[in-house]
Amino acid sequence: MKINLNTLYKPILIDDDFVIAKEWYEKVGVLELKNVHAKGKVWYNLTSEVEIVLDVTGVMILEDAVNLEALSYPFSFKIEENLTENEENNQNILDINEFLWENIVLEVPIRVTSCEDERIKGNGWQLNGEISNEEKNQEMSKLNDLLKGGEEEDGSSF
Repeated sequence: MKINLNTLYKPILIDDDFVIAKEWYEKVGVLELKNVHAKGKVWYNLTSEVEIVLDVTGVMILEDAVNLEALSYPFSFKIEENLTENEENNQNILDINEFLWENIVLEVPIRVTSCEDERIKGNGWQLNGEISNEEKNQEMSKLNDLLKGGEEEDGSSF
């Protein structure tokens, strides 16, 4: 949706679903954008600035940071922005899709996961888990065995 700002004599109401081009979001770690909806209005205010007020909702499909599976991440935010003529291009055209994407990209989280268990384990590794006393003692006994291997008969160490 493009709005010609030269013909903006009365507020334009927006209440639409938008499709964001895949080539825009695939480079920032978003697998898919679904149900992007914007509701609000665009108008010239008393100081001749273009005022944009939009409530934006949608769902990002992101890669889980732990298990790399696709994960739905709903988002919702409000845009309240004033644009002067210098900020717009020479044709005074406002591309709502591009404007929405510029604001959605700010909402993309760095990492997201659906794993709720604090003790995530794998083959030979454990994340944020507690080590039992028995496991601690086994590790310490291995260290003690290494250290005792270098001791003399009289009990003095090297």
